[in-house]
Amino acid sequence: MKNLLLIILLITGTGQVLFAQIQTENISTSESLFNFPKPGTLYDNFVFYLPKGNRMTLEMSSISQLKKLPNLDSLAKKVYEDLQVFKDPLSKELTSKRIDYVVLKEGNKIRITEHKPTADYYTFKENEPVQMKVDQDTVRIKFYFKGEGTYTGTVLIPCFVTFIVNNISDIKNFPDNTLSNSLNNLLLKDLEQQFKADKPKWESGRYFVSYYVEKNERIFPKKLKYLVWGRNSGIDPYVQLGIQNVRGSWVPSTGIGFSFFQTNTRSVEKKSYSFFLEPYFFFSRDANNNSIVDRNDFMSFKFHKEFKNFRNNGIGLIYSNASIGYLIKRNGNWFEKNTVKFSLPGLQSKNIILEPEFYFNDFFKHFSPSLKLTLFFE
Repeated sequence: MKNLLLIILLITGTGQVLFAQIQTENISTSESLFNFPKPGTLYDNFVFYLPKGNRMTLEMSSISQLKKLPNLDSLAKKVYEDLQVFKDPLSKELTSKRIDYVVLKEGNKIRITEHKPTADYYTFKENEPVQMKVDQDTVRIKFYFKGEGTYTGTVLIPCFVTFIVNNISDIKNFPDNTLSNSLNNLLLKDLEQQFKADKPKWESGRYFVSYYVEKNERIFPKKLKYLVWGRNSGIDPYVQLGIQNVRGSWVPSTGIGFSFFQTNTRSVEKKSYSFFLEPYFFFSRDANNNSIVDRNDFMSFKFHKEFKNFRNNGIGLIYSNASIGYLIKRNGNWFEKNTVKFSLPGLQSKNIILEPEFYFNDFFKHFSPSLKLTLFFE
């Protein structure tokens, strides 16, 4: 494991946590210090539903950060103790509070934000209306760890431990070892196989898991194999329309089949492996000037890889695109027997590809280049 920039020494029974010296990023505004990245925007999010409607969330840039966290029970008590000097803003029972607690080399930083309710809420106790608080309080604790995995070098990557509670005082009242046991016995146990695998495998996924702590069970996903939801895969129908210049003639074609796809949330890329029947239609006239259509069918395989936002960037060169096809049905004299065709990377705009294509038979006899324009749907 790479060097840890933040080391928190826990003294069991005293509730004290000593924060080590760490570096900080170049901070220019309060938002970049206290609220960047925003909640829910990091790659890995883990939710623990606690008793009485409270919950804890862990937000990570990499699951490797989970093993660098301090004892969560001692952390909660330490943060609560530090907040006791702010009795005035925290004593207002009807306002919801958000506490941003940032661990920094030069000293921990705290921001307190109050949100007054937009309406008055009441309940009845002994037949008397009593004003009540509806919105919960938030304590979001930010750490920095040295980059590893996707981010390397001296880059400092943030992660967060967040408590969403009915009242700030709830974070000191969790039963002993509840938080640490939830991390170790639920989440880290589920991730056991991930950590045993090669780092590129588990680093490239995006994780979201939720647990019901009182029942000691995982809520989502139900099956452990879906833990890494950044690596989605499946089979979709594949359809394409094309036109290509074959030996001096412009020839329309179509294609229908299926595509096996894989997507990777971390690098926002999509890989497709498509198998499809690809008929070419040649139009001509006989001696009586009657129209003749010769259909020549290829069985084709295509590999295509693109990034998530590639189709929004106008026209671009695609580096990972290739196909190969074999003539399985021949009509007319347009192709020789045993004709093979293949294409190379070309230009793409949204779901339109312009690519070079080549035809040959019997070990590159009658080799012929072509240019193909394809509109594909998947």
